[in-house]
Amino acid sequence: MSAAPRIRPPAVPAGGVLGVCAPSGPVNPERLASGLAALTRLGFDVRLAPGILERRGYLAGDDHTRARDLLGFLEDPAVHAILCARGGYGAMRLLPELGDAAWAKRAKPLVGFSDITALHQLLARDGVVSFHGMLVESPDGGPPEANLRSLVAALTTAAPLGQLAWPKEGPEPVCLHPGRAEGPLVGGNVSLLVATLGTPWALSAARCLLLLEDVGERPYNLDRYLTQLLIGGHLDEVAGFIVGELVDCGGPAGEPTALEVVAERLAPLGKPCLANLPLGHGPHKLTVPLGVRAALDADAGGLTFLEPALS
Repeated sequence: MSAAPRIRPPAVPAGGVLGVCAPSGPVNPERLASGLAALTRLGFDVRLAPGILERRGYLAGDDHTRARDLLGFLEDPAVHAILCARGGYGAMRLLPELGDAAWAKRAKPLVGFSDITALHQLLARDGVVSFHGMLVESPDGGPPEANLRSLVAALTTAAPLGQLAWPKEGPEPVCLHPGRAEGPLVGGNVSLLVATLGTPWALSAARCLLLLEDVGERPYNLDRYLTQLLIGGHLDEVAGFIVGELVDCGGPAGEPTALEVVAERLAPLGKPCLANLPLGHGPHKLTVPLGVRAALDADAGGLTFLEPALS
């Protein structure tokens, strides 16, 4: 479920401890080192999970190891927030082992996106705010400064974050349907949201702003995902839509583009829909809180957070 969370984790103090783990796919050590260096430059104390460099095919170690590392950071009072090294696949496999409301008892910020959407759904069910944002693995040179500024603000600010700060070189917003709407922000990766349907962690977006993003999906796959959400009634009471960058989601000449598919499926609902935000798999990966009330102005291309995400 994705009911509006009411549990706000404590803000990370200056020089706080960030635990980095790999709940999904295997980690590239060089790209991990690049991201870790950037976090260290920001003044954080970064700690790595014991099994972060393990590999089991397309997973970063077996399920027990990945769940152990995640819960270890959650239970360690010295760790202030948990960052995910990368996405890929595997977080859904951990949900049964993690699904005992442990996060509601301890409430620490969790940051990640893509496959980490499965964990965001877990926290939403437990009523805990989490953060859709950059993963630690980064190309040489580290993540863009806009990503780092956004991460720091999200993790350390106990006041409303206000309007989303658009990167100077970020993508141009596209209004797919005009209007304004308010509600808690929920959602994440489209394919993961669809994969959770029929489980205890399924999407529930009534009266919410629904964030959707994806990577490497042909337009007909996006059509399939959105159609399943539509005919299943999961979008009936959504207040508005926020679509992140749809990276590498093109098809052969003659096919609709990814944005054309999204517009065709969502615009007829008559709800505000703003697309091409710097949230997702593009180079600009801003960090935004899930479960926090926000205001969408699709005409002006703005998203403003109205409530604090952290205590």
